[in-house]
Amino acid sequence: MNLRKAGLAVALILVLLQVTSANQGQGKGRQPKDVRSVIVQWESGYESKGRGKKLSPKGLYKESLKPSETDAVAVAARISKEPGVAFAEPDYDIVSLLTANDPSLSAQWGIPKVSAPAAWDITTGSSAVKVCVIDTGVAQNHPDLIGNAVSGYNAITDSYSGGGDDDQGHGTHCAGVIGAKTNNGIGISGINWNVQVVPCKFLSSTGSGSTSDAIQCMYWCHDTAGAAISSNSWGSGGSSTALYNAMVDLGNKGHLFVVAAGNNAADNDGTSNVSYPAKYNLPSMITVASTTSSDGLSSFSSYGATTVHLGAPGSSIYSTIPSGYGYMSGTSMATPHVSGAVALMKAANPALTSSQLRSNVLANVDALSSLAGKVSSGGRLNVAKAVAAVAAPPPASPSPSPSPSPSPSPSPSPSPSPSPSPSPSPSPSPSPSPSPSPSPSPSPSPSPSPSPSPPPSPSPSPSLSPPPPTKTKPGNGNGGAKPGKGNAKGK
Repeated sequence: MNLRKAGLAVALILVLLQVTSANQGQGKGRQPKDVRSVIVQWESGYESKGRGKKLSPKGLYKESLKPSETDAVAVAARISKEPGVAFAEPDYDIVSLLTANDPSLSAQWGIPKVSAPAAWDITTGSSAVKVCVIDTGVAQNHPDLIGNAVSGYNAITDSYSGGGDDDQGHGTHCAGVIGAKTNNGIGISGINWNVQVVPCKFLSSTGSGSTSDAIQCMYWCHDTAGAAISSNSWGSGGSSTALYNAMVDLGNKGHLFVVAAGNNAADNDGTSNVSYPAKYNLPSMITVASTTSSDGLSSFSSYGATTVHLGAPGSSIYSTIPSGYGYMSGTSMATPHVSGAVALMKAANPALTSSQLRSNVLANVDALSSLAGKVSSGGRLNVAKAVAAVAAPPPASPSPSPSPSPSPSPSPSPSPSPSPSPSPSPSPSPSPSPSPSPSPSPSPSPSPSPSPSPPPSPSPSPSLSPPPPTKTKPGNGNGGAKPGKGNAKGK
């Protein structure tokens, strides 16, 4: 049976490119008769009827099949008819494919390709920013991750995880791209020198995991760990209503999903060989294709002029693995480059919303002819442009107010001298003539008051330009891995 058509080809967007033993083979998804649980969505008001493991606060549950039940499809169909059930579906596996490869590229070409060192002149990240890596777990005790990788959750065992639960390597590789300690004299450089990498494990040592555990990780990351950004380097050949609804719900809460496009070398805008959740194309998603060191679209990378948004380095990427360092390729590795860039933008301007982070990272790509018509932005990630576009400007030093010149005091107008009263002339001896009236002395005209000079207008103060930033030398590079689908080659 074709696993993709059966809805089982859920590929962990990876190809493991370090030392991979020949007998490791390909992970296979379970056939319907092997699926031992279903995902049930209860309608509002019926949540109390939920049975089994609660996956979200919205009435979503994982219900195990009874020992006598062997067909998850039939069980889901029966449960979906119960009063208060919105839908029920088989809890299909998410499956990884591992393929050996001999990388020929030098280490860490991706860091300078996306102009990360120039972004570090603005910010090197912040420990207040959290990125959840939903994957195989993260080796938190790796020397290059100590301080940035923190304790997380294991959805497989329903327990909080320590530092050694990545028994596959893929999640640790993604974590190194996002936030390997930089400028510490060892190993590689992450996009962020400082960040909180929060792991949630739902993929096992074989690279497979259930849709229900992926959903639980999404809710745990946002609601419990407080991470508003998640890096999702995995995909499925079939759609899941439960997964779609969870991403819509969390997107409405402000969560931003960075998602791998898939490794099928297929058009996700179409209907054949598409990858989910990449095809959902929600406004809370950034879907990432893989590019090469020469800025071409990687031969394995899926694409889509509408459903895939930008490219990022994904071929032969060097990063952390539990045992040290190694190479991986795939849209899995392209994805954490973008997750790291978004975290760096958030560090530069903590007030940015998820929608603003998404729009700005897509508006500041490097346009590439190889990606024209293949991704919606038409370009490859440029971390420096994206960070510079959103960085909060430094507070300007206030311009000193000029001291106003005092207005000259006007000269007082002289008071007019009073007219002297004339001495009365004695009346002459009996003369019939009337006594003459004395002529009044004319009052002197007062001197006009001088008009005061207007106060001088102050010259505008020159704008103070901040000094040019000091260049910081980039550290070592990082890497990535890619997924495959069902029985096909890895992505």
